[in-house]
Amino acid sequence: MKRPSLWLGVLALGLTTLGCYYLFDTQGHKTMTTLQTQNLLDKVIQPGGHHPIHYVSMQLQGPDQFSGAAGRVPETGEAITVGHAFRIASISKLFTATLVLQLIEEGRLALSDRIADRLSGVRYVHPDRLHRFGGHDYGQSITVEHLLRHTSGLADYIDNEAFLANVMANPQQHWSAETIMQCFEELKLADKAVAPPGERMHYADTNYVLLAILIEQLTDKPLHQNLTERIFEPLGMDNTYLEFYQPPRGQAPLLYPYVGELSLRHINTSFDWGGGGLVSTHADLHRFIRNLVGGRLFRKPTTLTQMTDFRPENNARFMLGSPTSDYGLGIRRLRFGSYTLIGHSGSWGCVLYYDPEKDVSLSVAVNQMQNDGVLSQLIRQTLLTSEEID
Repeated sequence: MKRPSLWLGVLALGLTTLGCYYLFDTQGHKTMTTLQTQNLLDKVIQPGGHHPIHYVSMQLQGPDQFSGAAGRVPETGEAITVGHAFRIASISKLFTATLVLQLIEEGRLALSDRIADRLSGVRYVHPDRLHRFGGHDYGQSITVEHLLRHTSGLADYIDNEAFLANVMANPQQHWSAETIMQCFEELKLADKAVAPPGERMHYADTNYVLLAILIEQLTDKPLHQNLTERIFEPLGMDNTYLEFYQPPRGQAPLLYPYVGELSLRHINTSFDWGGGGLVSTHADLHRFIRNLVGGRLFRKPTTLTQMTDFRPENNARFMLGSPTSDYGLGIRRLRFGSYTLIGHSGSWGCVLYYDPEKDVSLSVAVNQMQNDGVLSQLIRQTLLTSEEID
């Protein structure tokens, strides 16, 4: 999900533990004290104003282990902990992409398969109403790889003002794959396609809705069942679930994100489904990203190689201060100094990244879409050495 003006996703990062000693990177350079990082975390909390941040939590795993949280739930005054669950938005794309690649390993699918062929039996998906550009209909040309890489050229329904107005006018509406695609057609979003398939990257949640439909068709199981059986249960992710599509798993209390002053506590966000509908915790997310990048969710090493075949993205919306951004098959790569981070971010104000060479994984949840852009500064202050910052 996104984005500036409509869904502005700017995150803030802090870090906390007890004590006061210095953190060191793998070369032994002194970086930040834990007291300093606690102060960073505390300063993120801004309960007033038009873009309040009521709570923030963060976890760092690697040679050094740190977990922390700050803030309180406005409605109850409850102090939050790093164990609270939160909506992870587009970090969910990592999970959807993983399922697709598992199905490719099983011989049920290929990256080159056209979705028009694979979804021909789905009555509410009409390839001739998906993509029109320059007077041509490209719906028959979109492949699985185009969807995974966001190179289909499809319009993003979530970035459409009329769609968002519909959500706000009907905050308790439950969305299904069918109603999402019906709305896509009613808004004539096929005419909003940005390029022929394969010509350029254009980030769109529409891609991952179609991939989720494809998963359900190939397995004859709902998306949440595939996620639970193939990822959550094997990895012991006991507090992760597809919100609004399955009952909550685990006992972790759920935090709700904000868009400006608006809490989404009473808004049904099932509309993002395969592109951003998961709830999780920091502990579960670290378990996932380390097992994913470690290759333990795939049968073949070549599958992870395919997934991490990165191409230039360089979209300022997602770079978070990195000089470059690259995108693979549902996974992003950023660089901060000597760190090469792979993972994904989410517009509700969360991020999950891992540097396998340094064995450092990082997750943060700010739960506010509209923030003043402090994330890149805080990442630099937390991860990079004083020499690199200078």
